[in-house]
Amino acid sequence: MTLSGAGDTAALRRRLLRLSEAIARHPYLAAGPARSPAVRVELRRAARAHARLSEAAAS
Repeated sequence: MTLSGAGDTAALRRRLLRLSEAIARHPYLAAGPARSPAVRVELRRAARAHARLSEAAAS
């Protein structure tokens, strides 16, 4: 993805909105102040899996 045109900016903005929505709905944030270590581990696992999928899609 490049940052050269207005279409690219709009696509990046849409992606940022999707990521923001996903973060807001994530169980880790919905758990409130009593976040358990298991929830943190799951968040880390999900983030790493998402990164692997993103890298595979970019290849």
